[in-house]
Amino acid sequence: MKVKQFDPASAGRAWQAFRSSIGIAAIQTPKQYDQTVAFMNQLVDLVGENERHPLAGLLDLVGELVAAYESRMHPVVDPAMRRS
Repeated sequence: MKVKQFDPASAGRAWQAFRSSIGIAAIQTPKQYDQTVAFMNQLVDLVGENERHPLAGLLDLVGELVAAYESRMHPVVDPAMRRS
C-alpha cells in the first residue's frame, strides 16, 4: 500500500470543514459528551450493523471518542487493587 503524502494545509482545511459541518472533536466537557453521544446514536440508527455503509468508519471513530472520554471520566478500578 502506498502512503499518501501529507499536506498540512490541505489537512487543516479539511479538518476545519469537517469540524464545522459535523462538530466532532476530542471530548473535553460533559456538554460535548452529550452532543457526541447524540450524534453517535443518530449514526447508529443510520448505519445499523452495515459495516459497508459509507459512514461506518465515522461511527467507529465517534464511538472511540465516546469510549475514551468515558474511560477518563469513569475509570474502572480493578477490585483486586482495592484489597491492598
